[in-house]
Amino acid sequence: MSTLVLGDARLEEIATVGGLCLGGLFILFLIIATVMEERRKLAQTREFEQTRREIAAYVAEGTVSPDDAAKMLEPGRPIKQRIIDRVMGKA
Repeated sequence: MSTLVLGDARLEEIATVGGLCLGGLFILFLIIATVMEERRKLAQTREFEQTRREIAAYVAEGTVSPDDAAKMLEPGRPIKQRIIDRVMGKA
């Protein structure tokens, strides 16, 4: 009988440690996913600002009219698609 009690206690201990490990892995996954999402958003914002600066440079040199630049930067579609549509004359 005493070996049965020791075996049950050992199994309970293993289950507790396993549950804690799985919980820790889940929390680690959430942290990594959050960090990756924030880095993606940061890169997206950086690219958008770079595009705005490039379009402003084209306006300054006279290659693109201010109205066309405003239409390229209007919200609704992805910036790359708006620029491609504008260059191809679809907008």
